[in-house]
Amino acid sequence: MMREGWERTLPPCENAEKLAAAVAGVYRTRRNEAIQEAWVAHLEGRCPWRAVWAFDRREGRRVLRERPSSDRMR
Repeated sequence: MMREGWERTLPPCENAEKLAAAVAGVYRTRRNEAIQEAWVAHLEGRCPWRAVWAFDRREGRRVLRERPSSDRMR
């Protein structure tokens, strides 16, 4: 399978397929930040795909928190 450009920059991981899927699930605007989270987790000895998943959840909660309440009511 031919990898896209961003997949070449992912850190090595036991679960490379899970990591690629986790990064692919992140919004395109936050994808570079998710890749950075994966690298930091890899360098710290943590699981990169879990770090990406946690980053995506954290950012999703932040966006919901910062959205005006009138938008949430729709």
